[in-house]
Amino acid sequence: MKRIDIAELLKDCPSGMELDCTMFDNLYFDDIADNDSRCANYKIRCYTICDNTKLSVVFSKFGTYTLDKSAKCVIFPKGKTTWEEFQRPFKNGDILYINSNDNKDVFKGLEYIFILKEIKDNKIYCYCYIDKINEYKTFEECWLSDTIYPLRFATEEEKEKLFQAIKDNGYKWNEKTKTLEMLVEPKFKIGDKIRKIENPNEEYIICDIFSASYKCCCITTNRNLFINIKSQDDWELISDKFDISTLIIFESKVLVRDYNDQIWKPAIFGGYLSDFICPYYVTIGGRSYKQLIPYKGNEHLCNKSNDCSKYYKTWET
Repeated sequence: MKRIDIAELLKDCPSGMELDCTMFDNLYFDDIADNDSRCANYKIRCYTICDNTKLSVVFSKFGTYTLDKSAKCVIFPKGKTTWEEFQRPFKNGDILYINSNDNKDVFKGLEYIFILKEIKDNKIYCYCYIDKINEYKTFEECWLSDTIYPLRFATEEEKEKLFQAIKDNGYKWNEKTKTLEMLVEPKFKIGDKIRKIENPNEEYIICDIFSASYKCCCITTNRNLFINIKSQDDWELISDKFDISTLIIFESKVLVRDYNDQIWKPAIFGGYLSDFICPYYVTIGGRSYKQLIPYKGNEHLCNKSNDCSKYYKTWET
């Protein structure tokens, strides 16, 4: 009879998993000594508890206590006498499949492919999931089910479907860190004011960032909107400061002065010098000033010494 490589079956099993043994009571799996030259022949490391003392026990890769070719396997899955049809316990990061129809559930047709986080208190938690027809999907840690439906490992085809959905929604799965990493980094943050480049009349404020979307609220209509991060380049940030680069040399009308108690004098924009401790604004004719604001929107300040809006104070950090 061909002997089964028990070490191969146990290599991904959790330490502390209880086993049945014909030689020892209270036997627990520890690990597989793949990279330990001292255990070249005894691959399976276990332990038993005797008088509150942990004692190490090792077995060959075939589950035998000696290396004699006629020796029989003496360790088995808990409650079993054979390794046939053995399936290791599911662990963090496993890609699994569930079919609610297997339990005649009322949610008929829900077939989930997901990355397992943990099974706790008869609840299944996952890092992300899709249903098999991709009608529903979530790409963040969540509770999936409070019923332990029959579970199995996902097929290669099912894994590919899940990973493609993860990629299509702007993520990649990092097996080492057990995290979903964004392929596209968000360029906005919570509290930012933004507007769509094609429709600059409506302004939104970002309320939350989750999964692959921004949750925004329209400042004027109070209407909520979800923006996919993959389409964020269609939107622009509404700065808290006036953008000096929007002024055009030889064309833009501006108001200038050096100090707060001086009046704003009209001029034509000639440039911006930023390579100094204090920036300087240049007008046509070569004169430089410490303060400059656009004339449009500030017409009421022309030839007056009144303060301007903080929005236009680009000389302040």
